Amino acid sequence: MTNLIETLNNKRWLGMVLVFLIAVLLIASDVDTKAEEVPIDPDLTPQRVVLTWSGDPATSMSVVWRTKKPLVEPFGLILEASHDPRVLDGEVLRTPALSERMILEASETCYYHTVNFVNLDPGRIYSYRVGSDLGLSEWNHFTTAKTEHEPFEFIYMGDAQNDVLSHWSRTIRQAIMDAPDAAFIVHAGDLVNHPNSDREWAEWFEALGWANRIIPCLATPGNHEYRSNKSLKNRLLGIRDQKLSRFWNPQFAFPENGPEGLLETVYYIDYQGVRFIALNSNEMIEEQVPWLEKVLSDNPNRWTVVIVHHPLYATRQKRDNPEIRKAWTPLFDKYGVDLVLTGHDHSYARTGKVHGNRSVANDAPGTIYVVSVSGPKMYEINSDHDEVYKMLAGDAQLYQILKIENDHIAFESKTCLGDLHDSFELIKKNDGSSVLLDYGSTNDTANHEIAFQIP
Repeated sequence: MTNLIETLNNKRWLGMVLVFLIAVLLIASDVDTKAEEVPIDPDLTPQRVVLTWSGDPATSMSVVWRTKKPLVEPFGLILEASHDPRVLDGEVLRTPALSERMILEASETCYYHTVNFVNLDPGRIYSYRVGSDLGLSEWNHFTTAKTEHEPFEFIYMGDAQNDVLSHWSRTIRQAIMDAPDAAFIVHAGDLVNHPNSDREWAEWFEALGWANRIIPCLATPGNHEYRSNKSLKNRLLGIRDQKLSRFWNPQFAFPENGPEGLLETVYYIDYQGVRFIALNSNEMIEEQVPWLEKVLSDNPNRWTVVIVHHPLYATRQKRDNPEIRKAWTPLFDKYGVDLVLTGHDHSYARTGKVHGNRSVANDAPGTIYVVSVSGPKMYEINSDHDEVYKMLAGDAQLYQILKIENDHIAFESKTCLGDLHDSFELIKKNDGSSVLLDYGSTNDTANHEIAFQIP
Protein backbone atom coordinates (compact mmCIF):
# COMPACT_ATOMS: atom_id res chain seq x y z
CA MET A 1 0.00 0.00 0.00
CA THR A 2 2.84 2.36 0.88
CA ASN A 3 4.49 1.67 -2.49
CA LEU A 4 1.21 2.44 -4.28
CA ILE A 5 0.81 5.78 -2.50
CA GLU A 6 4.41 6.71 -3.30
CA THR A 7 3.83 5.81 -6.94
CA LEU A 8 0.71 7.96 -7.15
CA ASN A 9 2.50 10.87 -5.47
CA ASN A 10 5.36 10.54 -7.94
CA LYS A 11 2.91 10.60 -10.85
CA ARG A 12 1.22 13.69 -9.47
CA TRP A 13 4.60 15.36 -9.05
CA LEU A 14 5.64 14.42 -12.58
CA GLY A 15 2.33 15.72 -13.91
CA MET A 16 2.77 19.02 -12.13
CA VAL A 17 6.30 19.32 -13.50
CA LEU A 18 5.07 18.52 -16.99
CA VAL A 19 2.31 21.16 -16.77
CA PHE A 20 4.85 23.70 -15.47
CA LEU A 21 7.26 22.97 -18.31
CA ILE A 22 4.51 23.29 -20.91
CA ALA A 23 3.44 26.61 -19.43
CA VAL A 24 7.03 27.89 -19.49
CA LEU A 25 7.39 26.83 -23.12
CA LEU A 26 4.14 28.56 -24.06
CA ILE A 27 5.15 31.76 -22.30
CA ALA A 28 8.58 31.68 -23.91
CA SER A 29 7.02 31.08 -27.29
CA ASP A 30 4.69 34.03 -26.80
CA VAL A 31 7.57 36.25 -25.69
CA ASP A 32 9.59 35.27 -28.75
CA THR A 33 6.65 35.99 -31.04
CA LYS A 34 6.08 39.37 -29.51
CA ALA A 35 9.78 40.11 -29.69
CA GLU A 36 9.68 39.49 -33.45
CA GLU A 37 6.75 41.84 -34.01
CA VAL A 38 7.78 45.33 -35.10
CA PRO A 39 5.17 47.99 -34.28
CA ILE A 40 4.06 50.02 -37.28
CA ASP A 41 5.36 53.56 -37.21
CA PRO A 42 2.92 55.75 -39.20
CA ASP A 43 5.71 58.28 -39.71
CA LEU A 44 7.60 55.69 -41.79
CA THR A 45 4.60 54.40 -43.71
CA PRO A 46 4.29 55.60 -47.34
CA GLN A 47 1.78 58.41 -47.79
CA ARG A 48 0.69 60.44 -50.87
CA VAL A 49 1.75 57.68 -53.25
CA VAL A 50 1.40 58.75 -56.90
CA LEU A 51 2.25 57.15 -60.24
CA THR A 52 3.88 59.31 -62.90
CA TRP A 53 6.16 58.85 -65.88
CA SER A 54 9.66 60.24 -66.17
CA GLY A 55 10.50 57.92 -69.08
CA ASP A 56 8.84 55.82 -71.78
CA PRO A 57 5.33 54.72 -70.64
CA ALA A 58 5.84 51.40 -72.45
CA THR A 59 8.93 50.39 -70.49
CA SER A 60 8.97 52.41 -67.27
CA MET A 61 6.97 53.81 -64.36
CA SER A 62 7.88 56.27 -61.61
CA VAL A 63 6.42 56.19 -58.11
CA VAL A 64 6.69 59.04 -55.61
CA TRP A 65 5.69 58.84 -51.96
CA ARG A 66 6.17 60.78 -48.78
CA THR A 67 7.04 59.98 -45.16
CA LYS A 68 7.29 62.15 -42.09
CA LYS A 69 10.58 60.61 -40.99
CA PRO A 70 13.67 59.81 -43.08
CA LEU A 71 14.03 56.31 -44.47
CA VAL A 72 17.16 54.20 -44.48
CA GLU A 73 17.57 52.78 -47.98
CA PRO A 74 14.02 53.30 -49.35
CA PHE A 75 13.09 51.07 -52.27
CA GLY A 76 10.38 49.76 -54.53
CA LEU A 77 9.48 46.13 -55.14
CA ILE A 78 8.10 45.05 -58.51
CA LEU A 79 7.20 41.92 -60.43
CA GLU A 80 4.85 40.94 -63.21
CA ALA A 81 1.37 40.54 -61.74
CA SER A 82 -0.17 37.14 -61.17
CA HIS A 83 -3.52 35.86 -59.94
CA ASP A 84 -1.59 33.64 -57.48
CA PRO A 85 -0.95 35.62 -54.26
CA ARG A 86 1.94 33.33 -53.31
CA VAL A 87 3.97 34.94 -56.08
CA LEU A 88 4.02 38.19 -54.10
CA ASP A 89 5.94 36.43 -51.33
CA GLY A 90 8.50 35.02 -53.74
CA GLU A 91 11.40 36.55 -55.61
CA VAL A 92 10.79 40.20 -56.56
CA LEU A 93 12.99 42.91 -58.06
CA ARG A 94 14.14 45.48 -55.53
CA THR A 95 14.91 48.96 -56.91
CA PRO A 96 16.49 51.69 -54.76
CA ALA A 97 14.76 55.06 -54.41
CA LEU A 98 16.09 58.61 -54.14
CA SER A 99 15.03 60.81 -51.21
CA GLU A 100 14.62 64.54 -50.72
CA ARG A 101 14.10 66.41 -47.44
CA MET A 102 11.59 69.26 -47.24
CA ILE A 103 11.07 71.72 -44.40
CA LEU A 104 7.40 72.50 -43.84
CA GLU A 105 5.81 75.23 -41.75
CA ALA A 106 6.72 75.48 -38.06
CA SER A 107 10.07 73.78 -38.86
CA GLU A 108 8.43 70.41 -39.39
CA THR A 109 10.05 68.15 -41.95
CA CYS A 110 8.95 65.51 -44.41
CA TYR A 111 10.73 63.35 -46.97
CA TYR A 112 9.84 62.60 -50.58
CA HIS A 113 11.05 59.39 -52.18
CA THR A 114 11.11 58.50 -55.88
CA VAL A 115 11.69 55.12 -57.47
CA ASN A 116 11.96 54.63 -61.23
CA PHE A 117 11.06 51.18 -62.47
CA VAL A 118 12.76 50.65 -65.84
CA ASN A 119 13.32 47.91 -68.43
CA LEU A 120 9.69 46.79 -68.14
CA ASP A 121 7.85 44.92 -70.87
CA PRO A 122 5.20 46.82 -72.89
CA GLY A 123 1.54 46.00 -72.37
CA ARG A 124 2.01 44.13 -69.10
CA ILE A 125 0.39 44.40 -65.68
CA TYR A 126 2.86 44.81 -62.83
CA SER A 127 2.50 44.52 -59.06
CA TYR A 128 4.52 46.96 -56.97
CA ARG A 129 4.92 48.31 -53.48
CA VAL A 130 7.20 50.99 -52.03
CA GLY A 131 8.73 51.91 -48.69
CA SER A 132 11.52 50.54 -46.54
CA ASP A 133 12.25 47.61 -44.25
CA LEU A 134 10.36 49.47 -41.51
CA GLY A 135 7.18 50.10 -43.48
CA LEU A 136 5.77 49.24 -46.90
CA SER A 137 2.72 50.28 -48.89
CA GLU A 138 0.17 47.74 -49.96
CA TRP A 139 0.64 45.90 -53.26
CA ASN A 140 -0.77 47.89 -56.20
CA HIS A 141 -1.02 47.32 -59.94
CA PHE A 142 -0.21 49.39 -63.01
CA THR A 143 -0.13 48.59 -66.72
CA THR A 144 2.62 49.63 -69.11
CA ALA A 145 1.68 51.15 -72.46
CA LYS A 146 1.73 49.08 -75.61
CA THR A 147 4.04 49.84 -78.50
CA GLU A 148 1.23 49.43 -81.03
CA HIS A 149 -1.45 52.05 -81.77
CA GLU A 150 -4.13 50.24 -79.78
CA PRO A 151 -7.27 51.90 -78.34
CA PHE A 152 -7.07 53.54 -74.93
CA GLU A 153 -8.91 56.17 -72.92
CA PHE A 154 -7.88 58.88 -70.50
CA ILE A 155 -9.54 61.40 -68.17
CA TYR A 156 -9.05 65.15 -68.52
CA MET A 157 -9.79 67.47 -65.59
CA GLY A 158 -9.94 71.25 -65.50
CA ASP A 159 -9.21 73.26 -62.34
CA ALA A 160 -9.88 71.58 -59.00
CA GLN A 161 -8.44 74.48 -56.96
CA ASN A 162 -11.01 75.21 -54.21
CA ASP A 163 -12.67 73.00 -51.59
CA VAL A 164 -10.75 70.13 -53.09
CA LEU A 165 -11.69 67.43 -50.60
CA SER A 166 -15.24 68.54 -49.82
CA HIS A 167 -16.37 69.44 -53.37
CA TRP A 168 -13.89 68.27 -56.02
CA SER A 169 -13.84 64.69 -54.72
CA ARG A 170 -17.24 63.89 -56.18
CA THR A 171 -16.15 64.94 -59.66
CA ILE A 172 -12.89 63.01 -59.85
CA ARG A 173 -14.45 59.93 -58.26
CA GLN A 174 -17.36 59.96 -60.69
CA ALA A 175 -14.88 60.26 -63.53
CA ILE A 176 -12.93 57.24 -62.31
CA MET A 177 -16.13 55.20 -61.92
CA ASP A 178 -17.10 56.21 -65.46
CA ALA A 179 -13.67 55.31 -66.88
CA PRO A 180 -12.18 52.71 -64.51
CA ASP A 181 -9.71 51.54 -67.15
CA ALA A 182 -8.36 55.00 -67.91
CA ALA A 183 -4.69 54.85 -68.90
CA PHE A 184 -3.96 58.10 -67.02
CA ILE A 185 -5.51 61.33 -65.72
CA VAL A 186 -4.65 64.75 -67.17
CA HIS A 187 -4.81 67.72 -64.78
CA ALA A 188 -4.77 71.04 -66.66
CA GLY A 189 -3.43 73.16 -63.80
CA ASP A 190 -4.69 74.77 -60.59
CA LEU A 191 -4.77 71.51 -58.68
CA VAL A 192 -4.87 73.58 -55.47
CA ASN A 193 -5.56 77.20 -54.54
CA HIS A 194 -2.42 78.09 -52.59
CA PRO A 195 0.78 76.64 -54.05
CA ASN A 196 2.64 76.05 -50.79
CA SER A 197 -0.26 74.90 -48.63
CA ASP A 198 0.55 71.42 -47.36
CA ARG A 199 -3.03 71.07 -46.16
CA GLU A 200 -4.45 71.73 -49.63
CA TRP A 201 -2.07 69.26 -51.27
CA ALA A 202 -3.09 66.73 -48.62
CA GLU A 203 -6.71 67.25 -49.68
CA TRP A 204 -5.82 66.72 -53.34
CA PHE A 205 -4.17 63.39 -52.56
CA GLU A 206 -7.00 62.32 -50.25
CA ALA A 207 -9.64 63.16 -52.86
CA LEU A 208 -7.94 60.83 -55.34
CA GLY A 209 -7.13 58.24 -52.71
CA TRP A 210 -5.97 54.88 -54.04
CA ALA A 211 -6.56 56.00 -57.64
CA ASN A 212 -3.20 57.82 -57.66
CA ARG A 213 -1.57 54.48 -56.86
CA ILE A 214 -2.92 52.69 -59.94
CA ILE A 215 -3.66 55.42 -62.52
CA PRO A 216 -0.70 57.59 -63.60
CA CYS A 217 -0.93 61.37 -63.41
CA LEU A 218 -0.04 63.94 -66.08
CA ALA A 219 -0.22 67.54 -64.89
CA THR A 220 0.75 71.03 -65.94
CA PRO A 221 1.00 73.89 -63.43
CA GLY A 222 -1.59 76.64 -63.30
CA ASN A 223 -1.17 80.14 -61.94
CA HIS A 224 -2.23 78.83 -58.52
CA GLU A 225 0.78 76.52 -58.53
CA TYR A 226 2.85 79.70 -58.47
CA ARG A 227 3.42 82.06 -55.56
CA SER A 228 3.49 85.67 -56.74
CA ASN A 229 5.36 88.49 -55.05
CA LYS A 230 2.91 91.36 -55.40
CA SER A 231 4.89 93.91 -53.46
CA LEU A 232 4.20 97.60 -54.03
CA LYS A 233 7.55 97.94 -55.79
CA ASN A 234 6.81 95.09 -58.18
CA ARG A 235 3.36 96.44 -58.93
CA LEU A 236 4.64 99.95 -59.59
CA LEU A 237 7.44 98.71 -61.85
CA GLY A 238 5.30 96.06 -63.54
CA ILE A 239 7.63 93.29 -62.37
CA ARG A 240 6.20 89.79 -62.49
CA ASP A 241 7.93 87.87 -59.70
CA GLN A 242 6.61 84.35 -59.16
CA LYS A 243 7.92 81.01 -58.00
CA LEU A 244 6.68 77.49 -58.66
CA SER A 245 5.15 75.59 -55.73
CA ARG A 246 7.90 73.99 -53.68
CA PHE A 247 5.81 70.80 -53.64
CA TRP A 248 5.66 70.41 -57.45
CA ASN A 249 9.06 68.91 -58.26
CA PRO A 250 9.44 66.73 -55.14
CA GLN A 251 6.00 65.13 -55.39
CA PHE A 252 5.81 64.58 -59.17
CA ALA A 253 8.35 62.79 -61.36
CA PHE A 254 7.58 64.07 -64.84
CA PRO A 255 9.90 63.78 -67.86
CA GLU A 256 12.91 66.09 -67.82
CA ASN A 257 12.91 66.54 -71.59
CA GLY A 258 11.71 70.17 -71.64
CA PRO A 259 13.63 73.43 -72.07
CA GLU A 260 16.11 74.54 -69.45
CA GLY A 261 14.61 76.39 -66.50
CA LEU A 262 11.20 74.71 -66.77
CA LEU A 263 11.98 71.40 -65.07
CA GLU A 264 9.00 69.02 -65.00
CA THR A 265 6.58 71.76 -66.04
CA VAL A 266 7.21 71.48 -69.79
CA TYR A 267 7.64 67.99 -71.22
CA TYR A 268 6.22 65.44 -73.64
CA ILE A 269 5.41 61.74 -73.67
CA ASP A 270 4.32 59.37 -76.44
CA TYR A 271 1.50 56.98 -75.60
CA GLN A 272 0.20 54.43 -78.13
CA GLY A 273 0.27 56.69 -81.18
CA VAL A 274 -0.37 60.02 -79.44
CA ARG A 275 2.14 62.71 -78.50
CA PHE A 276 1.09 64.55 -75.33
CA ILE A 277 2.84 67.90 -74.86
CA ALA A 278 2.63 69.77 -71.54
CA LEU A 279 3.34 73.51 -71.80
CA ASN A 280 3.77 76.10 -69.06
CA SER A 281 1.65 79.22 -69.68
CA ASN A 282 2.88 80.97 -66.53
CA GLU A 283 6.44 81.89 -67.47
CA MET A 284 9.12 81.85 -70.17
CA ILE A 285 6.57 81.75 -72.99
CA GLU A 286 8.97 82.69 -75.79
CA GLU A 287 11.66 80.36 -74.49
CA GLN A 288 9.33 77.42 -75.07
CA VAL A 289 8.85 78.21 -78.78
CA PRO A 290 12.05 76.62 -80.19
CA TRP A 291 11.57 73.54 -78.04
CA LEU A 292 7.91 73.26 -79.04
CA GLU A 293 8.73 73.52 -82.73
CA LYS A 294 11.31 70.75 -82.45
CA VAL A 295 8.90 68.47 -80.55
CA LEU A 296 6.14 69.12 -83.11
CA SER A 297 8.30 68.82 -86.21
CA ASP A 298 9.95 65.58 -85.09
CA ASN A 299 6.73 63.77 -84.22
CA PRO A 300 6.12 60.23 -85.53
CA ASN A 301 2.69 59.94 -83.87
CA ARG A 302 -0.68 60.08 -85.60
CA TRP A 303 -2.27 62.42 -83.02
CA THR A 304 -0.99 65.43 -81.07
CA VAL A 305 -2.59 66.71 -77.84
CA VAL A 306 -1.37 69.80 -75.96
CA ILE A 307 -2.04 70.31 -72.24
CA VAL A 308 -1.75 73.88 -70.92
CA HIS A 309 -3.45 75.84 -68.16
CA HIS A 310 -4.42 79.20 -69.68
CA PRO A 311 -6.90 79.13 -72.58
CA LEU A 312 -5.66 80.38 -75.92
CA TYR A 313 -9.13 81.92 -76.34
CA ALA A 314 -10.46 83.16 -73.00
CA THR A 315 -14.11 82.84 -72.01
CA ARG A 316 -14.06 86.06 -69.99
CA GLN A 317 -13.13 89.57 -71.01
CA LYS A 318 -10.00 91.01 -69.39
CA ARG A 319 -8.67 87.44 -68.97
CA ASP A 320 -7.38 87.09 -72.53
CA ASN A 321 -3.95 85.63 -73.21
CA PRO A 322 -2.65 87.25 -76.40
CA GLU A 323 1.00 86.52 -75.54
CA ILE A 324 0.63 82.76 -75.59
CA ARG A 325 -1.78 82.89 -78.54
CA LYS A 326 0.74 84.85 -80.59
CA ALA A 327 3.64 82.61 -79.58
CA TRP A 328 2.10 79.16 -79.90
CA THR A 329 -0.91 79.06 -82.23
CA PRO A 330 1.20 79.53 -85.40
CA LEU A 331 3.02 76.33 -84.47
CA PHE A 332 -0.24 74.53 -83.68
CA ASP A 333 -1.48 75.53 -87.15
CA LYS A 334 1.78 74.69 -88.92
CA TYR A 335 2.16 71.20 -87.47
CA GLY A 336 -1.50 70.22 -87.17
CA VAL A 337 -2.05 69.96 -83.41
CA ASP A 338 -5.37 68.15 -82.96
CA LEU A 339 -6.49 69.14 -79.45
CA VAL A 340 -5.54 71.74 -76.85
CA LEU A 341 -6.87 70.97 -73.34
CA THR A 342 -6.96 73.89 -70.88
CA GLY A 343 -8.53 75.20 -67.65
CA HIS A 344 -8.25 78.53 -65.77
CA ASP A 345 -11.54 80.20 -66.77
CA HIS A 346 -13.81 78.16 -64.46
CA SER A 347 -16.37 77.44 -67.14
CA TYR A 348 -16.78 75.16 -70.14
CA ALA A 349 -16.02 76.14 -73.69
CA ARG A 350 -15.18 74.20 -76.84
CA THR A 351 -14.34 75.45 -80.30
CA GLY A 352 -14.88 73.88 -83.65
CA LYS A 353 -11.89 73.72 -85.96
CA VAL A 354 -9.72 76.83 -85.54
CA HIS A 355 -6.91 77.85 -87.88
CA GLY A 356 -5.29 81.28 -88.12
CA ASN A 357 -7.33 82.42 -85.08
CA ARG A 358 -10.63 81.96 -86.89
CA SER A 359 -13.22 79.24 -87.27
CA VAL A 360 -12.87 76.98 -90.30
CA ALA A 361 -14.92 74.17 -91.80
CA ASN A 362 -15.18 70.86 -89.96
CA ASP A 363 -13.15 69.11 -92.66
CA ALA A 364 -10.47 71.81 -92.93
CA PRO A 365 -7.08 71.71 -91.19
CA GLY A 366 -7.44 73.12 -87.68
CA THR A 367 -7.24 72.62 -83.94
CA ILE A 368 -9.98 72.13 -81.35
CA TYR A 369 -9.56 74.08 -78.10
CA VAL A 370 -11.32 73.06 -74.88
CA VAL A 371 -11.71 74.88 -71.56
CA SER A 372 -13.08 72.97 -68.58
CA VAL A 373 -13.49 73.12 -64.81
CA SER A 374 -13.85 70.29 -62.29
CA GLY A 375 -13.93 72.17 -58.97
CA PRO A 376 -16.71 74.30 -57.43
CA LYS A 377 -15.41 77.76 -58.34
CA MET A 378 -17.44 79.17 -61.27
CA TYR A 379 -17.03 82.28 -63.43
CA GLU A 380 -19.61 84.08 -65.53
CA ILE A 381 -19.01 83.70 -69.27
CA ASN A 382 -18.32 86.92 -71.11
CA SER A 383 -16.00 86.12 -73.99
CA ASP A 384 -14.35 88.16 -76.71
CA HIS A 385 -13.99 84.97 -78.75
CA ASP A 386 -17.59 83.86 -79.24
CA GLU A 387 -16.92 83.45 -82.97
CA VAL A 388 -14.61 80.45 -82.43
CA TYR A 389 -16.63 78.68 -79.75
CA LYS A 390 -19.30 76.14 -80.65
CA MET A 391 -20.30 75.60 -77.04
CA LEU A 392 -20.13 77.87 -73.99
CA ALA A 393 -21.59 76.83 -70.62
CA GLY A 394 -21.12 77.51 -66.92
CA ASP A 395 -22.18 76.44 -63.44
CA ALA A 396 -21.26 72.77 -63.72
CA GLN A 397 -18.47 70.66 -62.31
CA LEU A 398 -17.21 68.59 -65.23
CA TYR A 399 -14.85 65.83 -66.29
CA GLN A 400 -13.93 64.62 -69.76
CA ILE A 401 -13.25 61.14 -71.12
CA LEU A 402 -11.30 60.82 -74.36
CA LYS A 403 -11.15 57.53 -76.22
CA ILE A 404 -8.47 57.25 -78.85
CA GLU A 405 -8.15 54.69 -81.60
CA ASN A 406 -5.76 54.64 -84.54
CA ASP A 407 -7.82 56.90 -86.81
CA HIS A 408 -10.26 58.68 -84.51
CA ILE A 409 -10.88 60.33 -81.14
CA ALA A 410 -14.18 60.27 -79.26
CA PHE A 411 -14.59 63.11 -76.74
CA GLU A 412 -17.25 63.33 -74.03
CA SER A 413 -17.65 66.00 -71.37
CA LYS A 414 -19.86 64.98 -68.45
CA THR A 415 -21.16 66.60 -65.29
CA CYS A 416 -20.20 65.35 -61.85
CA LEU A 417 -23.50 63.43 -61.92
CA GLY A 418 -22.39 61.54 -65.02
CA ASP A 419 -24.76 63.35 -67.40
CA LEU A 420 -23.54 64.08 -70.93
CA HIS A 421 -22.56 67.74 -71.37
CA ASP A 422 -20.80 67.87 -74.75
CA SER A 423 -19.41 65.41 -77.30
CA PHE A 424 -17.65 65.21 -80.63
CA GLU A 425 -15.43 62.94 -82.69
CA LEU A 426 -12.36 63.57 -84.81
CA ILE A 427 -11.63 61.33 -87.79
CA LYS A 428 -8.05 61.30 -89.03
CA LYS A 429 -7.63 61.38 -92.82
CA ASN A 430 -4.79 59.86 -94.81
CA ASP A 431 -3.16 63.26 -95.35
CA GLY A 432 -2.89 63.80 -91.59
CA SER A 433 -5.74 66.29 -91.29
CA SER A 434 -9.01 65.41 -89.57
CA VAL A 435 -12.78 65.76 -89.87
CA LEU A 436 -14.86 67.01 -86.95
CA LEU A 437 -18.19 65.36 -86.17
CA ASP A 438 -19.88 67.72 -83.73
CA TYR A 439 -22.64 66.23 -81.57
CA GLY A 440 -22.85 68.81 -78.79
CA SER A 441 -24.94 67.69 -75.84
CA THR A 442 -26.82 65.03 -77.81
CA ASN A 443 -25.89 61.38 -77.59
CA ASP A 444 -25.72 60.61 -81.30
CA THR A 445 -22.30 59.00 -80.86
CA ALA A 446 -24.02 55.88 -79.54
CA ASN A 447 -25.62 55.27 -82.93
CA HIS A 448 -22.84 56.52 -85.18
CA GLU A 449 -21.16 53.92 -87.34
CA ILE A 450 -17.64 54.90 -86.25
CA ALA A 451 -18.32 54.91 -82.51
CA PHE A 452 -16.15 52.37 -80.72
CA GLN A 453 -15.70 50.78 -77.35
CA ILE A 454 -12.43 50.42 -75.49
CA PRO A 455 -11.82 46.69 -75.03
